[in-house]
Amino acid sequence: MTPRLLLLATVLSAYATPLPVKSVSLQGRLIALSETPLESVAHTWGVAVRSKGDAGDALRWSCLRLAGEPSRVLLLQSSEIDGGLVGTVDLHTAGEQPLLETSCQSTTLAPSDIVTDRGLRAGLSRDSVVRLLGLPTRDSAGVSIYHAETPQTNRTDGRSGFVEYSTLIVVFTDGHVRQFRADYRVIN
Repeated sequence: MTPRLLLLATVLSAYATPLPVKSVSLQGRLIALSETPLESVAHTWGVAVRSKGDAGDALRWSCLRLAGEPSRVLLLQSSEIDGGLVGTVDLHTAGEQPLLETSCQSTTLAPSDIVTDRGLRAGLSRDSVVRLLGLPTRDSAGVSIYHAETPQTNRTDGRSGFVEYSTLIVVFTDGHVRQFRADYRVIN
């Protein structure tokens, strides 16, 4: 394949690659990233919305302590750029973000009740993740990173010329998903 054809194939595959994540469900309740208000999710699950910082450092979040061992938490986050909408869902081992976890409220949700739109959930084998998502953008030391940027030109709300950014970071322990962080943004 000539260098020119290889470049064309690379560019075209970037447009055809599905985004790693656009939504997450909690026991079947959909959270569309960059569309669902954090306040709405917090109300549904009966948890508080906390905040810190201002302007570019502003962060709002809700925290759920999940059932089961090892102890894990789910952070639903909205940064300044998200404008009050959930932009990040972070499932991780309790104690990794102590400042954000001080307000965690216990729930009956299990880590496996949190599922991305592509089927990723805690406990899946690495092979299952590759079958669902394909090969990662980067993979090292038990951490796989999936990232895609998809330029768009038309949208039903009349906006054009925007880019969707999606990143999914998956952490494996003993060959199975222990935790993941999902980010999705639409930038004009």
